[in-house]
Amino acid sequence: MKAGFRFAMTAVACAIWPAAGVAQQTKVVSVCEVMANPETYGNSVVAVVGRLDATGIVWDRRSFVSQDQCEKAVVTNGYSWPSKILIWTQREKGLPDAPSERPQLDRHALADKIASMSTSTDLGTRREFQMDKQGEFKDTVVKNQWVVAYGHTFYSPNLTSASTNKGACKGFGCDGFNGNAPIVIVVDPKNVHALNEDGSFAQDSGK
Repeated sequence: MKAGFRFAMTAVACAIWPAAGVAQQTKVVSVCEVMANPETYGNSVVAVVGRLDATGIVWDRRSFVSQDQCEKAVVTNGYSWPSKILIWTQREKGLPDAPSERPQLDRHALADKIASMSTSTDLGTRREFQMDKQGEFKDTVVKNQWVVAYGHTFYSPNLTSASTNKGACKGFGCDGFNGNAPIVIVVDPKNVHALNEDGSFAQDSGK
């Protein structure tokens, strides 16, 4: 992945979406569905549901939507890519623009996706630096959450593993994206939301 793509990740927003003003229903898919069908969902506007994973610290934060135990992974040259999608909020040359509208999502569809994933995907915990009341960053254990990210996915048609194919990587995104993700979803920050198990939107991610 090119160095110019390594910007700080914008914090994930978790406010309730208004349902009015949108006529078209948005396609809701799981991470595993995207991994199994990159030709269909790898360059499309969708809402992806999975576990919210975050790595790095404040100035090098990366957020992903992920899922465990997918039956079919993205495989290139014998290399199986992790089942995770990088959440990206910046405009970047070579990537599609994020859709700006606030989509209408079916709460029952979100709950069904979570129910189908919960038997095989462990939310678990992660370590994060969070600012306390004194303005100091503290190393904190945070419980992971379910998340939905609505945006435009991008899957490089030249995707290959740079680690196993030295010099073979040609074209933008062919070596994957930050954190070894084979697919990126470009979003407006207002269109990424933590979820409760019943498909409703959580008020505060990272709690």
